[in-house]
Amino acid sequence: MTSARAQMPSREPSSGPVVLAYRRDIDGLRALAVVPVLLYHAHVPGFEGGFVGVDVFFVISGFLITSILLGDIESGNFSISRFYERRCRRILPPLLLVLLASMGAGFALLAPADFRAFAQSALWLSFFFSNVHFNREFGYFDAAADAKPLLHTWSLSIEEQFYIVFPLLLFFGLRYARKHLLGSLAILTLLSMLLSIDMTAREPARAFYLIQYRAWELGVGALLAFWALRRTEFGRFSLREPSQGAREAAAALGLLFILVPVVAYTPATVFPGVGAVPPCLGASLIIWANTGGATFIGRALSLAPIVSVGLISYSLYLWHWPLLVFARIRTGESLSSVETALVLLASACIAWASLHFVERPFRKRTLLPTRVQALSASVTALALMATVGFAFSQNRELIYRVRGEITLAEPLEPMQPDVLENLRMHELSKGIQVGTFGKGRESSGSFLVIGDSFGNQWIPALSTLAKKHDIPIHIQVIASCPSLINTTTSASETKWKTPCLQRNRMYADFLRHGKVAHVVLASLWRPFVNDEPRSDSLWVAGEPPPQGVAQSDILKRQLSETLEFFRSKGVSVWIAMPPPYFPYHVPNELFKLAREKKPLASLYVSKKEVILSRQPVFDLFSAMASEYDDVRLLDPLDLLCRGTSCPTEEDGNPLYLDYQHLTYHGSLYGRNMFMPIVREILAAKPREYSEPPAEIP
Repeated sequence: MTSARAQMPSREPSSGPVVLAYRRDIDGLRALAVVPVLLYHAHVPGFEGGFVGVDVFFVISGFLITSILLGDIESGNFSISRFYERRCRRILPPLLLVLLASMGAGFALLAPADFRAFAQSALWLSFFFSNVHFNREFGYFDAAADAKPLLHTWSLSIEEQFYIVFPLLLFFGLRYARKHLLGSLAILTLLSMLLSIDMTAREPARAFYLIQYRAWELGVGALLAFWALRRTEFGRFSLREPSQGAREAAAALGLLFILVPVVAYTPATVFPGVGAVPPCLGASLIIWANTGGATFIGRALSLAPIVSVGLISYSLYLWHWPLLVFARIRTGESLSSVETALVLLASACIAWASLHFVERPFRKRTLLPTRVQALSASVTALALMATVGFAFSQNRELIYRVRGEITLAEPLEPMQPDVLENLRMHELSKGIQVGTFGKGRESSGSFLVIGDSFGNQWIPALSTLAKKHDIPIHIQVIASCPSLINTTTSASETKWKTPCLQRNRMYADFLRHGKVAHVVLASLWRPFVNDEPRSDSLWVAGEPPPQGVAQSDILKRQLSETLEFFRSKGVSVWIAMPPPYFPYHVPNELFKLAREKKPLASLYVSKKEVILSRQPVFDLFSAMASEYDDVRLLDPLDLLCRGTSCPTEEDGNPLYLDYQHLTYHGSLYGRNMFMPIVREILAAKPREYSEPPAEIP
């Protein structure tokens, strides 16, 4: 989202000097774009599709920047350094102020792990690649997005990536390929849109965040700028001047194309792809209809109150999201209607101050009057931002030293040195662990744990059991890859598709080369059993799920296929129930209690609540166990809960990494879940091992 004023070069069809004409209706269109975004981010009912406001901004940006560039190039005033100076003056001052304020708030409010993640996003933002960073982390519509103060900068990064190359392409195109420029731009825009439609169907997160799938929206605005300036020399056709009635109809239709998605779309809507076409078309129609004269819609958008919102839209967009995020973190829960209104009002007030005391002084050269000063200050500020972001993202001890914290250290990752020493890995890379714990003989069998991150969380427990009882325990866990044959998820399709689909062969190898008597399936089950709306979904044989097919049905079918496979091999199957699910990020909440000197034991969830929340999962697997004699359940509930409550920590150590994944300590806390398998393996060994072992104290 740019902050360029709604100005565009205009001229008569004959050659002549370029005149910048201010368009109040475009500033009003900015207001129409930013308000739905704010209301969507504030979780205001009725605006579930407000995220399409960003698409409207992309079209506006492409139109205005292309218009300005064409004016500069045609008048002989184009300079790449001048262009980037203007971008720096418009974009960086308010952005850096927001980042500085967010850094201070994050330093005070964020738990160490979240502050490190914030610093990492600041590092990527300093190079205007935060969209790439957030694409690698999670989806825009995931619950975790509400805790990322810089998430909204993905759109700013897309714009800046577009404007790194577009001005040069336009300049050289006008000079050396004038007759082909408009056609080439149209082809590239269409190609980007087709790529977006294709990628949205396969990997919606990539289509949402990455420039190659979003460039067409800016390209639509650029094409509109060519038409608006009547540059017929770029093509062999000319368009008749539209009638007033046609322009009124186009503007009304454009407004409809924007407002209907705002109220009709939801986070479950397939987006962007075809879903982004209506808001982009709507913005284009409104701009087009008001280019040759004002329409009723254009006059409405030109009203002073609406224009005022449009003028502060850039700063309003920058400020509202971090304020909402930190307000939610501070309260520890969803904001009330009054609290939400106060945050949005504060955002508007700060945005107004930013416009008058930050944006305009830099634009008008009151501050940093020369180009060298502006560019030097911009490079220095971005370098400083990158340095601070890198320092805090790479060194967690630095956070503790600077903040003076010792209590409640950041949750430990599962792969600890003592675990690695006891692990004979066949392959180890980020997201994939395949190998064997322990050095015991397999004369009487062993067991294999397969799964995704919910299998990975049990690695410390498996290491301890293998070492104590001298039995080999195999693992085969892949991030975001369910423990089901021939099944992936939309998340694993991006990074782990090949190893995920190769699980059939891996299973066969384990069963052929070792005496595997038991297999444990440990995966994330709840969202698929409950058909929860989420950006992740089950894929079969590398194909996305057909429209209308429930995720729970896919899960049942693939689970039956997996169980039949292992039954044919004479292997007993155990299905691991998940740990308790918490409605909040456990380390963050523990961190708040520790800083406020409150007892950590006060943070827990009732066992009854846990049982109710996981009942559909329990019912499904109980039915499977009844259907298959050699299928049994492993349940950590009684180990991770005490009496009527389920604690979140033990002796100051968090048991959970987030909402449900176990920490190193949590894994050890629930390790006896696997004791039924260990007993069966040891009972089958020679006589000296025939006595079942006592549970690990």
